[in-house]
Amino acid sequence: MAGKQRKPDPEPCPKCGQSDSVVPILYGCPTREAETAAERGEVSLGGCVVGDVDPTYACHRCDISFGFQRPELAGAEEARRGWIEHREGREQFTDEEAQPADP
Repeated sequence: MAGKQRKPDPEPCPKCGQSDSVVPILYGCPTREAETAAERGEVSLGGCVVGDVDPTYACHRCDISFGFQRPELAGAEEARRGWIEHREGREQFTDEEAQPADP
């Protein structure tokens, strides 16, 4: 009789050192089950476009992503410290900065 497989413990967060708020990041077009798991805080959705630098974990406590598959391709600061602050993404721009200039 096959038992339920235990999920491996997540990698600890490099910023806070804890693992209780760390979840895997799922990439690709999410299924309804993945969306529900994200709503419960069990996973983080990473988007449909997958690249070489995409991190594998997210820490909900610190609001960071980490665990680069190819750290040498990350930005210099991100590679040095080992994580991406979520506020460093596109959402950090103000409405004025995000809108194209008038011709």
